[in-house]
Amino acid sequence: MSECPHCGMLIEAPVEDNKIGQGEKIKCCPFCGMHGVNICRTNPYACWIECCQCLAQAEVASTREDAIANWNRRYYDDEQSTVIDDRDSAE
Repeated sequence: MSECPHCGMLIEAPVEDNKIGQGEKIKCCPFCGMHGVNICRTNPYACWIECCQCLAQAEVASTREDAIANWNRRYYDDEQSTVIDDRDSAE
């Protein structure tokens, strides 16, 4: 474990290649697209993923596996949105 340069929390290791181990993968940051993330811990029962670039964080979990699952969860799909109101459009 090492210390995060941004927040000082303990991190397991920066994950740059998106491979966690045993075939598991971690998704890039949903906000900035960065592939590098930190796996952070404050104690053995608090683990979360943090983006190395924009510092976005996923929900804290009690296990490493659950922290990865939280980071990989996305609340959208690949379909495009429908514009309901566009106040900038000229009518």
